[in-house]
Amino acid sequence: MGGNTGLIPLEFVLTNVLLAGFSDRALCDRVLNGTCLLDEADIEVRPEALPSALLDCRVSLPKLKKYCTPDAWSLLMASVAVKKKNVLWICGLRKEKDDGALKMVCCDRCLEWFHWYDMLDYSYECHCFLLPEKY
Repeated sequence: MGGNTGLIPLEFVLTNVLLAGFSDRALCDRVLNGTCLLDEADIEVRPEALPSALLDCRVSLPKLKKYCTPDAWSLLMASVAVKKKNVLWICGLRKEKDDGALKMVCCDRCLEWFHWYDMLDYSYECHCFLLPEKY
């Protein structure tokens, strides 16, 4: 067997999801195509707005460094450090901070956290892998 299966490598998909969590999705496409790097102005700096996936131990943050200018990388790491210090886990659907009152569950695909009651609603489906058709 062998050849192109048409499947997207999981690492590429996760990188796309992570980059889109702290920058513009269209810009992420250009970054992943190698046509530009993320600069300071492109990076979300509010710790509460950063994806919770950046706190996940399964994410290798250094692998994202090659997509950023040195200044943008420093800015992102400073914001992630504040997010870690304050333990800011945000519901990926409702964008509410976890206060510990409600159970939360992590999506194993995008590594975002969601309130458990959202998962009990059968109409809910994690949309983390809705990527542009070219992927």
